[in-house]
Amino acid sequence: MSSHKARTEAAHAPSEVEEVSSAEIRALRSLGFSKPFLVQLSERAARNGSSVEAELLATGRVSEDAYYGAMARALRLPFIRTISSQSVMDVEDLDKQLILANRLHINHRRTAAETAIVPSAGRLAEVMATLERLPELARGLVITTPSAIRKAVWQAGAKRRVAATVSMLFERAPEHSARIVASGWQGFIGGMLVSAIALGLWLDGQNLVSHAHVTMSLLYFCALLLRIVALVRQKHVARRRFTEPQGPFPIYTVMVALYREAGMIPQLVASLERLEWPRSRLDIKLVCEADDQETLEAIRVLKLPPYFEVVEVPPQHPRTKPKALTYALSAVRGDYVAIYDAEDRPHPKQLLEAYSRFQRAGPELACLQSPLIIANMRASFISSLFAVEYAALFRGLLPMLGRYRLPMPLGGTSNHFRGLMYQKHQRG
Repeated sequence: MSSHKARTEAAHAPSEVEEVSSAEIRALRSLGFSKPFLVQLSERAARNGSSVEAELLATGRVSEDAYYGAMARALRLPFIRTISSQSVMDVEDLDKQLILANRLHINHRRTAAETAIVPSAGRLAEVMATLERLPELARGLVITTPSAIRKAVWQAGAKRRVAATVSMLFERAPEHSARIVASGWQGFIGGMLVSAIALGLWLDGQNLVSHAHVTMSLLYFCALLLRIVALVRQKHVARRRFTEPQGPFPIYTVMVALYREAGMIPQLVASLERLEWPRSRLDIKLVCEADDQETLEAIRVLKLPPYFEVVEVPPQHPRTKPKALTYALSAVRGDYVAIYDAEDRPHPKQLLEAYSRFQRAGPELACLQSPLIIANMRASFISSLFAVEYAALFRGLLPMLGRYRLPMPLGGTSNHFRGLMYQKHQRG
């Protein structure tokens, strides 16, 4: 019975998709878009696994304000470009609007409350017919943009969100929090070791230093031997070329934490724009401290594509990269997440290769580390040494540790993870 049901659902899926696509095209035609242009968008949407509307907005040929303003005129409803965060109550599940911004309740002091909605092209005719049949439903309804809803939600929940970011891990799992430097047993053992070393130095300091020197030398030699083995093993491991994946594509979120990086913004944005991934399935978040006006101003000067979003983190200690990224985590829309630094220049095909490797490895693979390469290796002798060290680490040691499933340190950037959306789909 379950197998028959699955086959039935699979059989109906294409027709439902085609029906939604046809409704989108009819709605967009009524808004004035040409048929050849919509045919191109429809083909792109089918190839990427997105919607015609998403492909249209991703092109940047029409702004959100113009697009949703046209929808408001078609529905004969008011259109608002901005929403005051003071009119938004920070209720439970408010952060869901950061992922799918489509409805927000707006409270006014002197006038009646309103509900701001973001209509979709696929349901435009349905909403229009409902409002014609039941005109009283139009009272208190206004049309807005997803960006306006997200901006208001970011501001309305900022205090609650940053407090949870700083303290939630300590409150829920204190044993994993860095606030606790050492547990009672760790402190006891550490004190015993310090006492034993002090006693040894007092009784026979010369022999203790000699034994410590031999022990440290052996440990250093073991670490060096591990790297030599990795170098030899690396020569015998054939490099696998990845097969470029075909659509449909999942949403890929790219997160970059920025603090006092104004000079790097043009290079960073140019590098991120070179990433080869369908623009309608790309979600890039530049995470900045709210009081870092120099960096924010450098971002505002650029005309960012619609798939970029600037997240302002309220100023509160600790001012660290993990805290900033955790604050923005509630808005991650992607099935996969990449973390970069401001100075990174990722290869244009890096997202494609990471996705291909995730697909081949299966659900047990949680994270990928891209190899880091020093760009200015010929600038000086020191930079050349750094380049050699990075090559040995990312091309030799880490791959070997990964093959033998041993603990391995991440580079802190160019990391790719399965996102929260992927985990929800798996649980669902």
